[in-house]
Amino acid sequence: MMHKTIFLLFAFSLFVLSSSAQKKMEIKPSIQPIKSTLANTSCDCKSAIKITISKSSKYGLTKSPNGFGNVMEISAKSKNDKNAFEEEHNSAWYELNIQHDGELIFDIVPQDSTNDYDFLLYKVNDTSFCTDILKKTAIPLRSNLSRNVEKTNGSTGLSSMAKNNFSEKGPGNNYSHSIQVKQGEKYMLVLDNVYPNGKGHTIYFSYMVQINIKGVVTDFTKNPISVEVSLMDEKNNCIAKTNSDSKVGSYNLTATVKENAFYSAIYYSPAYFPESDYINTRLLKPNENTLTINKMMAGLKVGETYNLTYFDDRQQCFLLYKEWPPLYLLANLMQKNPTMKIRVEIHSDTDESKWWWNEDLKYRARHDSTWNEIQRVHNVNFNRVPKMKNTLAEWRAFDFLLSLQFHDILNDRMEIVPSDKLAVLNAKTEEEKKKNRAITITILSK
Repeated sequence: MMHKTIFLLFAFSLFVLSSSAQKKMEIKPSIQPIKSTLANTSCDCKSAIKITISKSSKYGLTKSPNGFGNVMEISAKSKNDKNAFEEEHNSAWYELNIQHDGELIFDIVPQDSTNDYDFLLYKVNDTSFCTDILKKTAIPLRSNLSRNVEKTNGSTGLSSMAKNNFSEKGPGNNYSHSIQVKQGEKYMLVLDNVYPNGKGHTIYFSYMVQINIKGVVTDFTKNPISVEVSLMDEKNNCIAKTNSDSKVGSYNLTATVKENAFYSAIYYSPAYFPESDYINTRLLKPNENTLTINKMMAGLKVGETYNLTYFDDRQQCFLLYKEWPPLYLLANLMQKNPTMKIRVEIHSDTDESKWWWNEDLKYRARHDSTWNEIQRVHNVNFNRVPKMKNTLAEWRAFDFLLSLQFHDILNDRMEIVPSDKLAVLNAKTEEEKKKNRAITITILSK
């Protein structure tokens, strides 16, 4: 009875998925919200919420700011505050207590992406700050009043990549430049949601650190090669770029990155299949910010097959941070070769396939209509033998396809193929089994 109920629930979710696909097939990872008490907000300076900033941290999700509080502290602009709000609408005041020196950044992420949050950041020098605000003598060090940008889901804040300290009202960059802070300093962060009946927000604070990545790049005969080395953030933005030396293969890249964040290092040359690596800045030790990454790259040829990455044993989903680098590697390859066509084969090992086949129906039940709809919407050749039970390789291929779509990588030059073909027959060791869990790329044409 339980299996029947689970199956019906899963089938209904597939129906919803298939219906939404007919509109746009805009599928994103399903993350169930955790029920918790909403964090408080304060609409007045004197009762500002105190936040201690010690390395990476967050505040929120908050309650929705409602009105300007007991006092309208910020109103008509004057020549001294041309970068401030014209008036408060639905404000939230935060006093930031800095615990160590560094370059501070933050992201203000609204719960409702249609809400338009502006912000001001002031330095608090003494207890008269709130009075100075009322007198209009306090001048913000940073502010952003630009219109909500839909592609960033309404987020705003400070970024090391932003060029300007201020962004005035109207269309513009929704991030202002990061700020250098020192231990013991205090700042006042004022948020204002322009729209009424809005929702809350979450603020993510972080410091920037400088890292150095160096190494040597060769081909498989150990000859040095010149390649482009790029450092990408989790949104596939290029943070820094350099080239390895053609005579000795060495490279040296310096970049400013977030603490406790993930990045991708991509190695690209038109003549070679690209390589990637993931970098977790959480693992960096104090005063040891140099990483050595050496790479060997294979020549890029039509008809050749290359390993993109590997699944862990019994891994079903492809949305973990470790998978970002190979996804962006694939995006890099297709973007720089606009006529290239490839076949992506998704594999599974014998032991885990047996485990999968005995798993609950909630994992294996996929309707033929859903798979056909995915193939139709995405315009990809997704080979599959029609049947009610799907193999682990088919499930992984389905999930990989969704990951490509989610990262805006999927296109009609990719053929996605679940495969039960084993690279190593009768695999015994973990290294042999790992080869049977590979995602491989075959170059069909250039």
